[in-house]
Amino acid sequence: MMIFFATVLCLMLNSAISQNIDQCSDCVDQGGSWKNGACNLGASQSCDMFSDFGCCQDSQCCSATEGCRMPTESVGSLSCIRCRETTNSGRCLERYWTGGSTRNVTPWYNAVSSSCSGTQLPECAGCMSRNEEEIRQLDSSFLFEDCSEEICDVMPRQVDPCHSPRSCACFCSRVRTLSQACPHLAALPWE
Repeated sequence: MMIFFATVLCLMLNSAISQNIDQCSDCVDQGGSWKNGACNLGASQSCDMFSDFGCCQDSQCCSATEGCRMPTESVGSLSCIRCRETTNSGRCLERYWTGGSTRNVTPWYNAVSSSCSGTQLPECAGCMSRNEEEIRQLDSSFLFEDCSEEICDVMPRQVDPCHSPRSCACFCSRVRTLSQACPHLAALPWE
């Protein structure tokens, strides 16, 4: 009986998430921007790509930002302190904030469990708030060497590209990883 209720709750949550993605997509298809669960129509309501976190103007962004983006949020009536992520192989991972002082730190998912503790966990967003913040802060001007989008496109993947944190290999690796999580911001490091 308990499994039945957990399954129903999970289906209801997935339906709510799907509905939000549909609403967001409809909004951006009409030329609006979607932020904080609301559609903003009109030219004055556009997103600033460099500073307007969680604001969508295309359906790719709607999909990537749907779900828990940080532990202080909630999805429907469910807290995002913990969220679940399903891997490509179908395995369930649980992301969570381990706590501690938040005086100078914005809570983020700094821990991952290799299994999920329950089916009542909301889904994690593909593009977490921290991913979005990191991709916005990427700056190739501090690197030791020249680095460009063209160089990154042909650079082979390396085992430990960030052994030298200011290398082009490390920068390209971070751009790739963050662009996969937040595809709507993939062009941002090259702006």
